[in-house]
Amino acid sequence: MKVKHLLYCLLAIAYISPQLLSAQGIAIAPAHAVCDYQLGDKADRLLGQKMKQALTANGVSSESEFARFALVPNITIADERTSSGVPPRTTMDLSFTFAVTDAQTGNVFDSFVINTNSKGTNKANTLHKAIASLQLENAEFRGFVSRSRGRIVDYYERQVDNLINLARSSAKQGEYGFALYTLSEIPSAIPSYSKVVKALEECYQNYANAESKRLLQQAEAVWAANPTASGAQEAMEIVREIPMGTKQDKAVKAFMAKVSKKMTADNQREWALLEKEAARRHAENQAVVKAARDVAVAYAKNQPKRVYNNIILW
Repeated sequence: MKVKHLLYCLLAIAYISPQLLSAQGIAIAPAHAVCDYQLGDKADRLLGQKMKQALTANGVSSESEFARFALVPNITIADERTSSGVPPRTTMDLSFTFAVTDAQTGNVFDSFVINTNSKGTNKANTLHKAIASLQLENAEFRGFVSRSRGRIVDYYERQVDNLINLARSSAKQGEYGFALYTLSEIPSAIPSYSKVVKALEECYQNYANAESKRLLQQAEAVWAANPTASGAQEAMEIVREIPMGTKQDKAVKAFMAKVSKKMTADNQREWALLEKEAARRHAENQAVVKAARDVAVAYAKNQPKRVYNNIILW
């Protein structure tokens, strides 16, 4: 099966598969809170969970691997009063500002403000209660997320040519992970997404060609060093990882025929080689559907923790 056909399968499945949502939809990741007061880990985590649930409820992926955009909560203490009774009680007037922000540039696409009053036994307890009482799944917050999503789509439509050029340039330098990561940030909702389809296909094809060449050379080296049954088994384990539909297809088949011929001449386990080839083809057909995303995710996960403009994603 050709890589071109499989890449179109990838793009089609992306619309219905939750596993591929972040690659094709809009990813906005919750960020740690910015607060006048040192917010406790428990309260910060609770707020992060509430934001993630609200984003997911609005059809927005919150996976940080692909999120260039962040939902940043800023907590401002407008007023604070402590009673003189026993035990003392703390009362706070608080302002929660949620901003959908480009984590790389700091540009804010939209913001939403919730003003609230909270009471507790102390400052930390009062803040925690205020966060626990926040309602982020109402119509107003949904409207805010929807507006933000629309503005992000507009942004990508304006930037699509620049991003594609960056991905192609990176792929030419062998930086396939970054290239596919860059393209995976672009949501399918933009009007010019057909350009991204073509670039994704091109970059993954280049990656597959380079990877198949590297793996074939590795398998050939293993076989040359040990042309025995054990060497054949080790070489075939490498061959199973070679992508299909690349410039190396003929060379891979020739190498397998050479190994098979030698093992036949030695009356050694030819059936095992053929069985492994069949298993490889089956596994490849299953895995290639998510191959482009896997390359991009692997790249993202191997990067340092993302901190842009003092924005720390969950």
